[in-house]
Formats: sequence, structure tokens, C-alpha cells
Amino acid sequence: MGFVHLVLGPDPHVPPAPPRGHAALVFDLPAVTAPGTKYQYADANFILAGLVVEAILGRSFAEAVSEEVLAPAGMTDTAIDSLDQEPRDLATGYLVSDDPPETWRANTFSVPAVGMPDGGLITTPEDLARFIDALIGGALVSPAMTSAMMTPQGPRSDDLEQYGYGCELVVEDGQVTIIGHGGLDPGVSAMVAHYRAAGTTTVVLCNNDRGSWAVTKRLAEELGLSEPRA
Repeated sequence: MGFVHLVLGPDPHVPPAPPRGHAALVFDLPAVTAPGTKYQYADANFILAGLVVEAILGRSFAEAVSEEVLAPAGMTDTAIDSLDQEPRDLATGYLVSDDPPETWRANTFSVPAVGMPDGGLITTPEDLARFIDALIGGALVSPAMTSAMMTPQGPRSDDLEQYGYGCELVVEDGQVTIIGHGGLDPGVSAMVAHYRAAGTTTVVLCNNDRGSWAVTKRLAEELGLSEPRA
């Protein structure tokens, strides 16, 4: 068995860069619980996964995603781009505030300058629907891995919302009924949901940090889809 060597601490000879620079913020923190005893969502987990991808493939995370995911899925309007290069058709995100009410502030200085393994992909609803089709259709990973992504992982749970590998799952009476994921950063929100029984995917992107879930619920209602999440 081979081993992957990850240098997570600061290296004085290499300037920090995403995702490596962000991992340095958490690499020496203690574990919250013993491995395998509890599930807890954390963006840092995705940063570490991105570092593993880079170490194994010998490419940047952005290059790996482009070649291994975006191209096979036909996601031609999606990329991990630097915001200071003014990506084409990128909408400005806004943070909604209640103090004073309805004061909106652009997210220009609130998000990383480039996308990371834990978020920041620049995309479209059509491309995210293509991703779901490619994933479910077996175009991206092996059948065994596809099944694992759509099967609850970790300690046994009766929660309505659980996680497979990378996928958020809705589990009703022991059956996975919805596959997808939500996304939230300052000034942006997103919700992808594939309703298995209906074979229907909804994708909502919003350039403020509150809008995607309400629209997702309304879409499900209008399309007659079962959506048990509050």
C-alpha cells in the first residue's frame, strides 16, 4: 500500500496558496471526537480532501476538477476562477442585513479570491443539473463509489438529513429519497436537489445569502414533489 505525504504546516520556502494555505489554519487543532464515533459537518474536511486529490494526482485542485469532473459532465460554463480576473457573467453577491433592515452589502471582500475544495465554484443551474445527471448516470466514478455517495455513511442515524460521500441525503423510512447539496457563502446561496422517485432535479442559485431554500421549497410544491425538509 502506498502512502500520501501531506505537508500541512507552514513551509518558509513556499508561499501559502489555496487549499494548502487554508489547511495551515487548522492542521494542529485537536480532533473534536474519536474517528468513526460522530458525524459533524466542517468545511475543513473538504479542504483536506482537496489536498489529498492534489497529492495523488500531482495537479492543482482546480485542474483536477476541470479534467476529472467538469469535462466528463459537459459542464462548459463552470470553472474555479480567480475573482480578480473578473470571470465572465459572474453576478455580484450581496449580504442581506436586518440592522438596519434591508441593507445590502456586496460580498467583494467577504469571500476568498479563488474557489476552494469547500466551495467557490462559479457555475450555472444548467451545469449543476448536468453534474447530477453525470453522477447518477455513472459517468464520473465507479458504480460502487456512486452507490457509496448515495448511501448514508458514518454512525447509524435516524435523522431526516444524512450524508453519503459528498452528497447530502434525505432519508425517509430507511430509503434515500432526495440527493443533492446546499451551498452558502457570504452573499451567495445555492440548493441542488434530485428527487429520486420523480427523476426530477431542481437547482436554485441566488446572489444573496438567504434566497435559495425558499425558492427550492416553492419549486417542489409547484412540481408536486415530496419535500419533507422544513
